[in-house]
Amino acid sequence: MKTKKNDLPTSGPRYKSVTAMLEAQNIPAEIREGIQKLAGTTRVVDELCLMRTRAGLTQAQIAERIGCPQRRISNLEGSVDRDLSLGEIFDYVKATGSRVSIGIGKPLALVQSVNAHAAGIRI
Repeated sequence: MKTKKNDLPTSGPRYKSVTAMLEAQNIPAEIREGIQKLAGTTRVVDELCLMRTRAGLTQAQIAERIGCPQRRISNLEGSVDRDLSLGEIFDYVKATGSRVSIGIGKPLALVQSVNAHAAGIRI
């Protein structure tokens, strides 16, 4: 017998965001603020983890491709952006077969951003 989505038990309430969940659970404001700060400091780390999972690779496989212990990859994925070196980012990206681009300077205007993206696609 085929199970329908509606037949499955729910795992609990659903929330629109982590913030909404924390507020609903009456988590103290100082803890919520700390979580928000941490979330803002791991954008690059989060993207690296996504690159690995999209490539279907384990931490051990990334470590083997880079030539380092698996523990180093675990530490990297558990770190915050400011602790990463450019070399680590480039090694990780290369090991996943991905690309990275880094912009330094004032934010681009929308037209400039679209042109830069289009130029990147042509490469």
